[in-house]
Amino acid sequence: LKANETFLMTSKKRAGSKTSNYLISMGRNDLDKNSANIIGKLRSNFLGTEYAIYDDGRNPEFDESYYEDRKCCDGDIRCELGAITYSSNTSLGSKGPRKMKACIGKVDDEGRPLQMWQPVNRCDAKMLTSFKAKESKHIENLVCLENKLPSWSDEVGGY
Repeated sequence: LKANETFLMTSKKRAGSKTSNYLISMGRNDLDKNSANIIGKLRSNFLGTEYAIYDDGRNPEFDESYYEDRKCCDGDIRCELGAITYSSNTSLGSKGPRKMKACIGKVDDEGRPLQMWQPVNRCDAKMLTSFKAKESKHIENLVCLENKLPSWSDEVGGY
């Protein structure tokens, strides 16, 4: 780091996963998945078009025995912290810039989430599903962001 810069966090893609899967750590060089410095994970679908951000809790789909010898995951089921969709811009074709949409959970004036996004089974509301289905009753508990539509610049020869 340069002078007057502060380290915030680091991330690294995990090898051997079928999808893009990144660990997020508060330790500069500490990316051991069992470390207390791990604060979350970013995981994508197979195509790399949808991403979910989780805290460091347990995956509810894994058996309890998976966590028995691990130092992480003190018993809480993981919470969803955010969701991102990344897709081609249909009006510009595959060569143009892509569309990105992101969402995070809304919080009250005290900083507490309006809804805990903690799906334990397939019937529970998931942030990404609610985000994509804009008519969902849960969409009111999300802050949704979308990039601006690109415009072509003849000066630079690009969007």
